[in-house]
Amino acid sequence: MSDGDGSCAITLLDALVDWSDPDLVEAVRRCERTHTADEMSCFTGPRLVPNSELRRPLEKEWMLGGSDYTLIVGAWRRLYADFVHRLTRGQFYLSGVQTRPVLTTTPTHIPGAWAAECEFDFVRNVATVGDVRFAAVTASRSALSNSGAGERNDPRPAETQSMLSGPDVDPCGTPLNVKQRGRASFSPAIKQAVRGH
Repeated sequence: MSDGDGSCAITLLDALVDWSDPDLVEAVRRCERTHTADEMSCFTGPRLVPNSELRRPLEKEWMLGGSDYTLIVGAWRRLYADFVHRLTRGQFYLSGVQTRPVLTTTPTHIPGAWAAECEFDFVRNVATVGDVRFAAVTASRSALSNSGAGERNDPRPAETQSMLSGPDVDPCGTPLNVKQRGRASFSPAIKQAVRGH
């Protein structure tokens, strides 16, 4: 359940609905209501209206062809842009448990400045930016605090803070000494072959 005043942490989807422009939220809902439950089952992502509010299919509608999702996609893009804008402006804060590239168990602050580059999964409460992934993401009106008293201090655990100051860390705080999975890149070999010819 959402907490409209922001005094406690809420899910990503609740933050999207409660703290974004209400007209944009309603525009998505209006678009969803123009589709049937079957049509919406093909639409990826979260839904803002229950099946009971969706349109009932016409008797011979199955003969008409596929659905047009142009309006709903546009409405979602506008709502998503508003959510990201509000997050980058500091109107609310996100925190989550980092699961990539390093697996942690403590919630950490997700910088609002990363919002423009983040991919949000509003159903699973996951935020991904580059190779860094956060699960169990929550939103609140106040920044995460180590003391729990609501101060706006560095919310990261002490081991993360010390890790971020070392030479083995990139500017985003990602450890550089993590072994990368998969095969090695062919890029250096290709560049060398091109230079040789």
